[in-house]
Amino acid sequence: MNDALDRIGAARVVPVLTVADADKAEKACRALVAGGLPVVEITFRTDAAAEAIRRAAAIDGLLVGAGSILSPEQLGVALEAGAQSRSRPERARRWSRRPGAPACRSSPGSRHRPRSSAGARSAAGC
Repeated sequence: MNDALDRIGAARVVPVLTVADADKAEKACRALVAGGLPVVEITFRTDAAAEAIRRAAAIDGLLVGAGSILSPEQLGVALEAGAQSRSRPERARRWSRRPGAPACRSSPGSRHRPRSSAGARSAAGC
């Protein structure tokens, strides 16, 4: 099994951040780790997403995922920034099967639909 998916499953809760400021994202991520939450998903809904992922990925003990990945270009930026997992809408399934890409979760429609760790594991081959 993929280490990132194992860590996501063990965490049981994945906070999702949509931030417009990378400084605030970094502070929030440090607070999450201090509070015992070692996993975070940062969405690609703002211009600050890549820098926020880059800063969060540098925090010891934190697994950083990229969410709301809508294009191959965003996936490349997320990977370059240090994302260790990703989620994307179901409609992006075909292009997101890029070799070497990190584990992913797929949201079938609603970006706010809750996903269980079992659901994240079942999407490992996406």
